[in-house]
Amino acid sequence: DAGYSLKSNNRKQSNLTHKPAVIDNTLSRDEEADSVGASSLEQDFEFQRRLNPATPEDFETLQKELLMWRRREEQKITLLARNPEQKKALYQILLNREACLLRKIDYLKKEASNHLRNERTENKWEKC
Repeated sequence: DAGYSLKSNNRKQSNLTHKPAVIDNTLSRDEEADSVGASSLEQDFEFQRRLNPATPEDFETLQKELLMWRRREEQKITLLARNPEQKKALYQILLNREACLLRKIDYLKKEASNHLRNERTENKWEKC
């Protein structure tokens, strides 16, 4: 039963002759569900890569996302700030948040580097 759930073959044939669009829509919904499931898995994978970055590409992605986030926040500040004092205070908050995120990225880099170094050392000891 390729994508449609009808009980008897007679009903399948009658629907095929009278309402092909209904079956085509059902098939496309099933295909969409498969693609949504696949994209959900990709999103989970990407989320895990961001939580536990290990490769230089992962860290580059984090840096790019941080830059895009900062630009969005700067745009918000320029739109929302009513006076120079408020603008300065909002930029100070943004700077503190960005510094915190940069420290976290650096910490994750060090952790990944240490983990890879330990794995290499263990592999060398296993070969001996």
